[in-house]
Amino acid sequence: MLSITEFKQSVRSFSLCEPLDYIIYRPIAYILVKLTYFLPLTPNSISVVGLICSLYAGYSISLGTPEGFFTGGIFTFLFCTVDCADGMLARMKKNGSPLGEVVDMLVDALSSIAIFTGLFIALKNIGGDFPPLIAYLSALFLLVHVVIYNYYKKQLGFYLAGRPSGRVDEIKKYRDYKKRLRTEGGQYFSRFLVSSLLLFFRFQKSEKENCLIYNVNNYVINGKKMLPVWGVISGSSHLSILLLSLLLNQIGFYFLFALIFANAWMLFSVALQKFYNTKTKAAV
Repeated sequence: MLSITEFKQSVRSFSLCEPLDYIIYRPIAYILVKLTYFLPLTPNSISVVGLICSLYAGYSISLGTPEGFFTGGIFTFLFCTVDCADGMLARMKKNGSPLGEVVDMLVDALSSIAIFTGLFIALKNIGGDFPPLIAYLSALFLLVHVVIYNYYKKQLGFYLAGRPSGRVDEIKKYRDYKKRLRTEGGQYFSRFLVSSLLLFFRFQKSEKENCLIYNVNNYVINGKKMLPVWGVISGSSHLSILLLSLLLNQIGFYFLFALIFANAWMLFSVALQKFYNTKTKAAV
């Protein structure tokens, strides 16, 4: 039976979700999880289904036809939906794995590569007004925007939980886990995942910036105001504009968003973030 209460328990609060995920994809993902709840599925298996959707989306887009773009848009939508389902399933069944978040991030990266490689091939084959490399340039900016949004989302989550040093603690936890895996030997894939995550953390913020602790109440107040602003250029926003452009066979609309609007919005968000940072008193 579907339940609004259960749905809210299976997702993070709106302030910690990408806006379009919370409004569009997670409600559909909740229905999908409920329909398949009786099956012996794990969050990682759901992630694999999402990867398959993105691979087919990339293949369809690579055809470079209106029909291929339309099908690619549909499967990009399916990927966005399934991508929300793995975490919801983990919370509902309480069967998440220690590296579940890292697996999800890896699937997201591989899925983006598949989709944008398909777009690159399509542009290369059909010619037209857009050089093929514009697909990978858009993907690069998508990565930058996702990295920034992810940092501020995680940081707000730590402060909401009353753990202002959560970022430093998380990095230490994964470093210790990596050392333990190395000591035990083997488990090369897990070691690769942890190393990739630590590299991702290093790309987001320097050690010095991670150690800066703000007043908890001030940070929560200002963080709740800022995160939806960053959410405008989050990963789900990029993919939603992309799939809409594919469905309408107007791919230039996505490039306009990814290369011009999203970067202008990022500069605006950086300035606004700095303004809020000056209003957020450091605790130490």
